[in-house]
Amino acid sequence: MMYLHELEVDAGHRCRGIGRSLLEEFIRLGRGNGSAKLFLITGEGNRPARALYESCGGRLSDDTPTVTYWFALKGADTY
Repeated sequence: MMYLHELEVDAGHRCRGIGRSLLEEFIRLGRGNGSAKLFLITGEGNRPARALYESCGGRLSDDTPTVTYWFALKGADTY
């Protein structure tokens, strides 16, 4: 299992695909290392981050009061 603690792009460089590229590379590395899951936590009101995570395949966790996203790295439904 992998945990992404923080993903932040400087305000002057946002909306250029940098965050997406970083997240996709982290996912790729996790798959390559044999990890089955990735999770991260973000703020409920952080709409840009949430949209990114959802567009990259992240699914909201139902079992936590925080805004937690899980990504399946191996298999379609391994959350």
